[in-house]
Amino acid sequence: MKRPVLLGLAALTLSGGSALALELTTVAIQGGQLVISGRTAKPNQEVELVNTGDKVKSAPSRRFSMSLSYLPETCKLELKSDTTVLRDRVVANCAPRGARGEQGAQGMAGIAGPAGPKGETGAKGDTGAKGDKGDPGPKGDTGPRGEAGPKGDTGARGEAGPKGEAGAKGDTGPKGDTGPKGDPGPKGEPGPRGESAAAK
Repeated sequence: MKRPVLLGLAALTLSGGSALALELTTVAIQGGQLVISGRTAKPNQEVELVNTGDKVKSAPSRRFSMSLSYLPETCKLELKSDTTVLRDRVVANCAPRGARGEQGAQGMAGIAGPAGPKGETGAKGDTGAKGDKGDPGPKGDTGPRGEAGPKGDTGARGEAGPKGEAGAKGDTGPKGDTGPKGDPGPKGEPGPRGESAAAK
């Protein structure tokens, strides 16, 4: 009687384990894009493509999908969701990249396209190091004379200097020549009349 019960428990364990696994429905190259879709164990669960680091969250229905411009060289992928990791998942419609071929001949130059729009002015760069001092230039012509400046204020009066010593007495000079005789002066007016002797 105990054997059927043990088998039933084992079946429940397996079914529970499969429900928690990350399921993939599409892993293929379609239209030049890598397309991956499937279902997660829980709604809104994150799925990461380990090869590129791209991540996506599943919908409430547990479904997820991603489309990337990525072509794996080995055509194998590694995906991770929570504690579940799927390694070496082969990509359909993918071929391993072959050896690099030789460089072909250079093609003809194409027609120059129209000039693009002017870009925004970049940030101001740091000030460069100071250059060496240049040689002095030739002497320029003398410029015109400038206008006279305003008269300055009168300076303070200086102190009196010390009294000088008396000079030596000079010799008497020679007598000069007699000058010419002057013209006679004007005739004087007559004086008052004197008193007579009889009257005295």
